[in-house]
Amino acid sequence: TATIILYILSFIFGVKDFSKAQPPLFVRLCKLTLSIFSRIILFLWGYFYIQYKKQEIDISLYPYFELIDDVKEATVICNPTAFVDIMFFLAQSRPVCFISNEAVKNYPFVGIIAKTIQCVFVNRISKESRAKCFEDLKERVKNAQENPKSRFKSF
Repeated sequence: TATIILYILSFIFGVKDFSKAQPPLFVRLCKLTLSIFSRIILFLWGYFYIQYKKQEIDISLYPYFELIDDVKEATVICNPTAFVDIMFFLAQSRPVCFISNEAVKNYPFVGIIAKTIQCVFVNRISKESRAKCFEDLKERVKNAQENPKSRFKSF
């Protein structure tokens, strides 16, 4: 049902290229649709409450990244290990960025969701694709630092 709503919204707003900036109302409606759908799925799977735990990070393990304290809006980049991970992050109000295999954008129902939330698609075999993925992620983090209210290009 969420994919049908996303197809309808993209038709109404005339969105054909999901890699470009989208109208703010389109972004809000898509995020609301996915958030509600994800919360319903999590509830039906028995996840009535998920406790948050603040994780302390050892900066010496990540020499290439600059860690910023007290950021209210943050980018979450994950390699989901289960479908529950995806539903959990989509249900959140914070911006989410998934890295996904390039083939996912062509999947029948999942593809529209992946394109709508602007997953970073990567061909893991190609060095150029991996480098482009890393550059795209750096650009998104930079944009988020410059404009904290930004949802990147769409989210």
